Formats: sequence, C-alpha cells, structure tokens
Amino acid sequence: MSVANILAADVTADIGGLVAAVRPSDTLLAVGSLVNGLGSSSTELDLLLLGSGVPSAGVSATVSSMSSSFYRTGSGRAVKVRFCSDEELYRIAGTVDHFGQALIEPSAWANLPHLEEPAQVLLHEVRNGIVLTNASIAQSWRETLRVDQFHLYVATLYLLRYAARRRNVLQQMQDGDAENAEWMLLECLEVILAGALAAAGETNPRRRWHLRLARRLDAGFQAAGVARVIEMIRTRPSAGTGEAVAVGLSVADELRDHLLRRCPQLSMLAAPSTVTAGE
Repeated sequence: MSVANILAADVTADIGGLVAAVRPSDTLLAVGSLVNGLGSSSTELDLLLLGSGVPSAGVSATVSSMSSSFYRTGSGRAVKVRFCSDEELYRIAGTVDHFGQALIEPSAWANLPHLEEPAQVLLHEVRNGIVLTNASIAQSWRETLRVDQFHLYVATLYLLRYAARRRNVLQQMQDGDAENAEWMLLECLEVILAGALAAAGETNPRRRWHLRLARRLDAGFQAAGVARVIEMIRTRPSAGTGEAVAVGLSVADELRDHLLRRCPQLSMLAAPSTVTAGE
C-alpha cells in the first residue's frame, strides 16, 4: 500500500492536529516503508519533523534523529513521529559538504568521514519523503544536505567496503581456507548489490529491502549481473572447493563495473588503495 493511498483515505485530515502544530519554520514529511512502496496493510505511518529547538506544543516527539514517539490522532490512530533539530541537521551537512568537496578535489577522498546509519536513514528520508507542510522549508533542507548527491555517497561507502571484503576473500583463498572464503563471498555480494542499488538511485540503507528494490529496477540494471548476484546470495555457494569464489567475484566485479559506469565520478575508486572510510 502506497502512502498516496493512505493519504487519500483521509489520513491527512486524521493528522490535522499534528499538522496544525507545525510551525512556519518547520517542515513535516511522510517517510518510511509506505513512501518507498514497501509497506503492508498493517504498516504504520512514519512522519519526520524537521525544525528548530523543541517541537511545538501538541507534537509528541523527541529532539533526536534516533528517537521517536507516537502521535495519537483524533480517531485513535497511532502515527510514529521523529523529530530532528536544526543543530543535528547542520552537523550532518558538514559531513556531506566534505563529500561534495571530494567530487571536485581528489585529495579530499583521504579519510572520508563516515555517516552512521541513523544519519543515512535521515538523509534517505529527506531525499524521498513526501512533504506534508511547508514545502519551501523542506526544499531548503534538501539543498543544504545535498540529497541530490546522497546516492553517490552511499555508492562510495559500499564500493570501499566491497574492495576490503574482496581482499579478505582472496586472502582466505591464499591461506588455503576455501570454505571461509566462500562464506565471506556472501557479504561481498550483498555489499556490491547495495552499492549498485545506490548508483541507480535507491538509497534505502535497510538491507532487508534490497532484494525487493533490486527486483523492481529497470531491465538495464537487471542485465548488469544483478540477477546472478541475487541468485548466489539466495542459494549460497557450496563449501569446500573454492570454485564458487572465482565465479562469485567475477559476477560481483561485473556489477561493480556497472556501478562505476553509472557513476563515473567514482571511477578513481576502482582500486581504492589510499581511501578509507568507517564501517
């Protein structure tokens, strides 16, 4: 069920008390699984309130991008609301600015700052959320946070992780532990699939949704080897011989190369020997 269907079912009116409490300097977005077309009939509506200071009176939410509380509508419906303050948003913007500089100045790639998962979730939601109030404020935050470049940031992190995991797999093979190499190969495949999704504009950091997101992308994406990567993840390589490693890495490299063709700005990461990023 899409958020459009839910909003069409008088949910906008149902959260009228919450909308009325949003200040002119704040903005309210519908976010979460419903917005991404991933929810079910029982999925709750998630809202994200961006604003200064503390929420207005009547808005039940806490000042943290990691915390949430529930707003009880007039009809008794529970809606989960998260609040993120200007201070937190500007802190995240500083990291995003550093990444923007790296796209222009290669030396900025060194020690690329890492955004923790809650911040990545927040950027994904600001990028994809449906604006319910004060669209101009939402657009201002989208520009400040450079969410138009967020898919490149996510793709970068996964490319770096893939390179590290790939080295681990090869080292295990060199040490004669084919079984563990094949086990590590699974994480390699999951990481490069996540990176390819980001390159295609799918920035959802929740891996539990990556299979469904990959299935619904265009034929060009499917032809890039994603179907083979998914099948290897689903079936898992048989242990012991190490033959699956060479095949798996070849398929993963094909998807990595497709990612780099989609995002030529990241071509220097094909062999990232001097670039680091946190986990």
